[in-house]
Amino acid sequence: MNITFSLQGRKEIKKLLVRMRFSKLDISCTTNVMLMENEWNSEHQTVIDNPEVNISLHQLKTDILKKYNSDFCQGVLIDSEWLKRIVKNSFNRPKEETKLINPA
Repeated sequence: MNITFSLQGRKEIKKLLVRMRFSKLDISCTTNVMLMENEWNSEHQTVIDNPEVNISLHQLKTDILKKYNSDFCQGVLIDSEWLKRIVKNSFNRPKEETKLINPA
């Protein structure tokens, strides 16, 4: 299994994507981590001078692998929605977050 990160976007600040590939499985989703291109080391798959984010990305890889093995053995469908749930849970995002609206 190959779990990688890459930047996506055309603007100065880009979203960090996570991609999981294994055999015919190839899924990706955004992590909602925002970086400038000069903050990302694509060769080492790390954020420059930000150990907190690097620890979180390493933990995300571990969480994806553990959950894949568990869910695969139980017959759970592995798709991009599955990956989004893993990212949200790994980063401890609150469930109410999607209901929040910024005041105008």
